[in-house]
Amino acid sequence: MPQTRPDSLAELIPRLAPGTPFRQGIELVIQQQTGALIILGWNREVSRICTGGFVLRDVDFSPERLAELAKMDGAIVLDIASNQLLRANVHLNPDSALKTTETGTRHRTAERAAAQTGVPVIAISEGRRLATIYSDRYSEELESPTALLPRANEAIHTMERFRRRLDETEEVLDRLEVNDSVTYRTVVSLLQRAELLQRLYRDITRMAVSLGAEGRLIELQAKDAVAGVNDLANLVLADYSAVRGGRTLTLDVFSSLSTEELYDADEAGRALHFNNLDASASARGWRVLSGMPRLPESIRKSLVSRFKSVPRLLRASVEELSAMEGIGKSRAHQIHGYLQNLRKTLATFVDSEDVHS
Repeated sequence: MPQTRPDSLAELIPRLAPGTPFRQGIELVIQQQTGALIILGWNREVSRICTGGFVLRDVDFSPERLAELAKMDGAIVLDIASNQLLRANVHLNPDSALKTTETGTRHRTAERAAAQTGVPVIAISEGRRLATIYSDRYSEELESPTALLPRANEAIHTMERFRRRLDETEEVLDRLEVNDSVTYRTVVSLLQRAELLQRLYRDITRMAVSLGAEGRLIELQAKDAVAGVNDLANLVLADYSAVRGGRTLTLDVFSSLSTEELYDADEAGRALHFNNLDASASARGWRVLSGMPRLPESIRKSLVSRFKSVPRLLRASVEELSAMEGIGKSRAHQIHGYLQNLRKTLATFVDSEDVHS
């Protein structure tokens, strides 16, 4: 599973995006090839691991000042919230017993310092010309826009392709529901695509934030591609999943699956408690009824409870509908008309496919 960006960094990363003063300072340090360790805050734990160096009083941050201080051997302490430089040329002594996945001395120190203090730490390497930010047990490279933008654009194209496939799968589900020939395999296929889209959206949002102003168009495209996906998934789950503990499942059931496992229909099916993907499945009618405008939730619930499946719902007569509590003749005609139009539309679509197959 990919690392999840912690909340503490979700607010910080935009301030380190390309074009911001803090990022300009980091870029200057990279250009001068001195390397640096920068602690982004001050608390009791930070004070415990800092020795030597000197205190800076009332010194505002600027990219140029950061670059000058980075020419010294020690770490820099910066309060990013108040835009103040607090310490310079500090020696950091985090607990050496803390585990680290890094190999270089500077990056090992940064990872341990972030884990011990709870304060984000940036390590800028001399040779690799890269900056890495550490927070607790999370790390992320601050990539340049020239490296990140092509990846973000490629991810958008992938997301748009996945959305087309999701829409196609929903159309297949429409036709199968009318004919009462749905299997759990089709349901799983749709939910797999919905979860993959949500994961892609989260990845692209992270990249867009890291890109700063250059990422705004990317983020808008991603929002457009994912629009309505969560609602669709929840409706499909309400239609087909067993109610557990008084609640239907959500896409969160996939959270423990890696992307590779999510692609496996059997793995995804097990997460949804669908034991036999080729078994017949029957929709309760939530998704079908969601398309009818101005239909109160109470009536929607009554219809699902009364008819229990899409085929029975589509065959409901005006008399059956008007006999239900809370549904008068006028609304019964509206519901019946909506369901019949839906049935005819899907039947026509199925017939036209049969002709061309």
